[in-house]
Amino acid sequence: MTLEELQAQLENGTLGDPPPPIHRQFAKSPQEFPSIPCEDGRPDCRATPSVLVDSRTMYDWNGEGEDPNRDKIMCRECAADYNEQMDSQWADYNNGRM
Repeated sequence: MTLEELQAQLENGTLGDPPPPIHRQFAKSPQEFPSIPCEDGRPDCRATPSVLVDSRTMYDWNGEGEDPNRDKIMCRECAADYNEQMDSQWADYNNGRM
């Protein structure tokens, strides 16, 4: 699609809605674990089904103890909240606010 075609769609209102942010798309993915409760979301959340969420941290880890950068097991709601929080934190970091 050319820039002119996009501009024309934008002007006449046929461009459509933009896709949801990637973390919202992931939170609706079909890959889920029906019998595993949310382990890494809010402290009181034990909802099922759960999804495996990629870690979005880059803590220095020496290999001892629990890996702080391990992937997380969360219900879809906690996964979306986690990704929104990480989007905000990474934006702050990348813009020099952290």
